[in-house]
Amino acid sequence: MRTQAIQQSNFVAKWNLRWQNVQNLGGGCLGMCSERIYYRCQIKREVPGQADRFAVVVNAPGEFNTGDARMTEQTVSLGELCNSDKNARIKFTLVDRNN
Repeated sequence: MRTQAIQQSNFVAKWNLRWQNVQNLGGGCLGMCSERIYYRCQIKREVPGQADRFAVVVNAPGEFNTGDARMTEQTVSLGELCNSDKNARIKFTLVDRNN
């Protein structure tokens, strides 16, 4: 496990998310037919010094099981989101609610 000090910042990031045509189908009916599965949104930031490795920063509120979803406005401090590095990469991902 690696730890990193969080830089303080007065800046925040705000966003509204709207997902469309989410392919959230999984095995239902004992695997013979598909059904929609619940998912949630995670916001991740790149782990410094490790290319293409991301760590979860925020689990957005709510669980969804539709093909389209609209989430309320989220606000996160830049210190928490990307350690105040405005050039850091972030990811918005959809994951199974059970993972």
